[in-house]
Amino acid sequence: MGVVAVTDDLFIGARILETARRLRVPLTLLGWGEDLPERFRRLAPALALLDLTADSAEALQIIRRLKDDPASGRIVLVGFLPHVLQDRKLAAEAAGCDRVLARSAFSSQLPDLLRPHGEAV
Repeated sequence: MGVVAVTDDLFIGARILETARRLRVPLTLLGWGEDLPERFRRLAPALALLDLTADSAEALQIIRRLKDDPASGRIVLVGFLPHVLQDRKLAAEAAGCDRVLARSAFSSQLPDLLRPHGEAV
């Protein structure tokens, strides 16, 4: 199980990785250019964190494919993006994203999102 984070932003990726490391959460960091539906099938994460500032058409298509696939349809998808991109937020929710947070809310809630997926200490 574990968590997958999808971002092409190295700064955000590093912040997510560091938070996961501190909380002892197994996390795989992927970029949007990879064959995500296939990687998700192999990794079988319980949670996916999606940086929706990437190419929105590709992200929305991938969200739909993940939710339509029985192997990945149960993965909780949490997207994050700048708060000014309200149209993209609505589009991501319509595509199947379970939650879409403004980037500031995502940053503050990241430990709470990851904590349930951590290893027992």
